[in-house]
Amino acid sequence: DPKKPIHSVFNVDKDKGLDLVDQAWSKRKGEASKVSGADVYIAAMKKVVGTQGERRIKIVVAAGTKEIITAHPTF
Repeated sequence: DPKKPIHSVFNVDKDKGLDLVDQAWSKRKGEASKVSGADVYIAAMKKVVGTQGERRIKIVVAAGTKEIITAHPTF
């Protein structure tokens, strides 16, 4: 889809992505932002984690749970 903006992905091998998200989960700080029935956390990683230089990971979970909906690099 040419209208879709270019997005970043994790800069680790596919088999290491879940480890990176686990690290981010342990580094999340504060209360989650509430968005459409989901809780959103941002974790600062102190290293580059995305292919466009991102150093933070956004983790979206089902509200009130630890069930991950998505996680991706973010600025």
